[in-house]
Amino acid sequence: MLIESQQSGLEGAIPVQLRSFEASGAVIHCTAQLLKILAAEARSGYLTNSWGGVEIGGLLLGTREGVSITASERLGVECDHAFGPAFELSKEDRRKLAEFLQRIESAEGQKIVGWYRTTSKYPSMTEADTALAEEFFCEPGELALIIQRARKAEPVFRLFRNAGGGVWKHVVEFTLEKAETGPATECPPSPALEPIAAEVAPAADAGPQIEPDTVQCAPDGEDSAVTHAVECAVAYEAPVIATIERVAVESTFITREKHLEHFGLREDPFAPALDLRYWYASRTHGEAAANLLYGIQARKGVMTLIGEAGSGKTLVLEHVTEGLKAAGVGYALLLNSRITTEEFFELLARDLYLPCQNFRKLQVLMALQEQVVTAGQRGSTTAILVDEAHRLEPHVLEEIDLLGNFQGRSGKLLQVVLSGQPELDAKLKAPNLRSLKQRIAIRAKICELNAAETAAYIQARLEKAGAADYSIFSEAIMREILELTGGIPRLINRIGGALLEIAYRQNKHTLTPELVYQASGSLHGQLSRTRRRAASV
Repeated sequence: MLIESQQSGLEGAIPVQLRSFEASGAVIHCTAQLLKILAAEARSGYLTNSWGGVEIGGLLLGTREGVSITASERLGVECDHAFGPAFELSKEDRRKLAEFLQRIESAEGQKIVGWYRTTSKYPSMTEADTALAEEFFCEPGELALIIQRARKAEPVFRLFRNAGGGVWKHVVEFTLEKAETGPATECPPSPALEPIAAEVAPAADAGPQIEPDTVQCAPDGEDSAVTHAVECAVAYEAPVIATIERVAVESTFITREKHLEHFGLREDPFAPALDLRYWYASRTHGEAAANLLYGIQARKGVMTLIGEAGSGKTLVLEHVTEGLKAAGVGYALLLNSRITTEEFFELLARDLYLPCQNFRKLQVLMALQEQVVTAGQRGSTTAILVDEAHRLEPHVLEEIDLLGNFQGRSGKLLQVVLSGQPELDAKLKAPNLRSLKQRIAIRAKICELNAAETAAYIQARLEKAGAADYSIFSEAIMREILELTGGIPRLINRIGGALLEIAYRQNKHTLTPELVYQASGSLHGQLSRTRRRAASV
């Protein structure tokens, strides 16, 4: 469970704010200062790059003491790519990174405890991430921090931990408050370090001269790269720790998820974070995902996915994107639908890594046309998936309609999936959107779970969470949950999680209907609204 703590009681210690949580027996700490810097760096990189696709990445520095891991600094790493996520490294980049890791690990002070990168897509571990981790970060316990950046939203942090055997386990997902992040312009630069392969040192008065295609290391005259990284952080906002040894973290700052242990669970089966390990293919969810994947690969053009709030539309889209990755299909997944036309084209350029000189509509359309034609020539296609599409402004939908004109001999060159609540169907009936409605080739719909699916859904989540006894939720309890939630997965998760916590607080190992109603107490208004809405559709 993610908490915030502050350690300042030690004599001679500098106050340090920590975000701490416990996972699989390990206590993980991230300093608030580090998270602020990474958040500002992610936002700055999104706003200031004049062409889309650039991501940043680097190393997480800190200490390990037994089962305690503390990440306190970051060290940016340059690599030799033009587009695509950081850490998709060339062969030469890998050689330089290996040399760099060896050098910094031999330095005194803080050590490498993991790595980080930003992304404009959903923050998850990709195949490229896993492959890189197996090569450079294969020690059990090392961390991976994936940061989702956006134009008008706070960065989302998703932390993973190497559980050994090539398995990276999702630990927690969180955001920072706006007051903590600060404007993007306040982001400090990555440490100005000399390239490893430099043959001639720059003149003393020439300032740092860094080649863009090299990994960076500590400059001559410094104790280590870590020292420089700490100085950079101090310049950004004082006070901040100078060495992690000066900080002692009390175990009382950790809130252990005892209610999970109480029921023999490894992790929270009802966590709200999107996690494809918990994908459950009900009849309509599985059918919707299969139909959308087919429609994209068959170049059908425009498709819709309709479902009530909390019914699992976003997870269906994530499942579809996994299929697109496996098929080598380029895609853009737009999760923020409250955007202007200009922002829509900018998001397309960034998410599809279009080589645009700027984000004006004409530049983006020219780059997009070149990309979809090239993909079509090699027998592939390009997809745009828009979540919460019922919130899109009509003029943005009109632009999406015009994208349907990208067409070749073998079908549509650009596939569009509009996912939203039932209001989307109503919005598409507007006279100015008649053309877009006519383009819809596949209409997928996901429904609430029935009794059998609700039981299977809960049991599947318990199994993934490591439950030894699936009878924790009896048939009677699952019927009560279905009655209260109407089979909406999001509400099932909320009641299920609250139910485990209440049972633990009352020291009960058997769940009862009375506990179910206690757990749903805070949801009654939302549950009744959901029922009325479902009945009216």
